[in-house]
Amino acid sequence: MPSATHIIKSLFPPPARPGPADNRTAVATLLVGVAVSAFLFYANPRMFPFEEYHVVNAAALLWAPLVVVLLFLRQSPSEFGLAAGERRIGLAWVAAGYFIMLPIVIVASRGDAFTAFYARRIAQPLAIANWWPSQLPPHPNLTAFVYYEVVMGLYFFCWEFFFRGFLLFGLARGSRVGAWGAIVLQTIPFTLLHWSPVAGASKPGMETFGAALGGPLLGYLALRTGSFFYGFLIHWLMAATLDLIVVWPFLTAGQ
Repeated sequence: MPSATHIIKSLFPPPARPGPADNRTAVATLLVGVAVSAFLFYANPRMFPFEEYHVVNAAALLWAPLVVVLLFLRQSPSEFGLAAGERRIGLAWVAAGYFIMLPIVIVASRGDAFTAFYARRIAQPLAIANWWPSQLPPHPNLTAFVYYEVVMGLYFFCWEFFFRGFLLFGLARGSRVGAWGAIVLQTIPFTLLHWSPVAGASKPGMETFGAALGGPLLGYLALRTGSFFYGFLIHWLMAATLDLIVVWPFLTAGQ
């Protein structure tokens, strides 16, 4: 009978360095990663208009790293996880991850911290207003809710490209960092950006804790499949499910 260690290794084989060692790439991604993370840590809690927040984040998390990859490093974005990768393994992780996390999301969504935080975030685009209301309107616009989720999909794509693509794959090329070191390093700013010293800007504590646990798993998945796309799908699907649970009583009010 195979040992528990053998089973674990067969299910989670060690991730390999994505390409030959390249300290120039590792240093460049580290410097850009620190600069972008520090900027967003300061700016995100202070950008309230919905569109402003997402335009700035797309520029910082997607376009700035792509400029570095294409013009400075002169490499292909596919070397940083912007590729289909191993579809069979990736999609299996997406399906398993979603159904494992679904009960946790349902329980979390019933907590006052999650309801208050996400109702406030969703309220602005659903109300189609230029200000930040304190709660959801009694009859939010369903089309606006779909718009919100599409925009959030773009946001999570940029987020995953930056942390589980650009930063992870770039750092893993460092001769003294390697795959496991890169997984740990990208998790630090990923988790930190869930918290803020600005009152009311931090994600619920349970979500921040979940980021610290989920960051390494999503990083492992990205290196295992050669793509950040499957982590993006998990991240977006779980967030959309949470949003739908929170907003459902308002969408169905009066029906």
